[in-house]
Amino acid sequence: NKGIELLLSSLELCGGDPSVMSSITRLLTDLASRTKGMAALTRCGATGASMRVLMWVFKTYPSEDRLLNALIQLLVIRAPKEKQFALKARLCGILPLPLILVKRSTHRGVLLPLLQLLKFCCTKG
Repeated sequence: NKGIELLLSSLELCGGDPSVMSSITRLLTDLASRTKGMAALTRCGATGASMRVLMWVFKTYPSEDRLLNALIQLLVIRAPKEKQFALKARLCGILPLPLILVKRSTHRGVLLPLLQLLKFCCTKG
């Protein structure tokens, strides 16, 4: 758990380098794809941290598509396991983001995770 907490705090605090944030997000996504890693991420509050970072990245680096996609993919993996995902999304203010990104997106590979994120925001409440 200490390692995951360190990764989450590094993700939230290293606001200068999108490539470092993208690498940390990929590590967390890899952890989330494993059963034990998913439970540890839940205990550490990874969903809320990921949502806060997504909002910050969208405001600070709106053209950093690779990082935005990595964060959205992490949230899509986390959403089915999170009981109050929609509530957390509302509290963090990320509900308009998927719609904005869908309108802005030109790649088909990006649309599916965005639509899945929208679905979870609407159905998990």
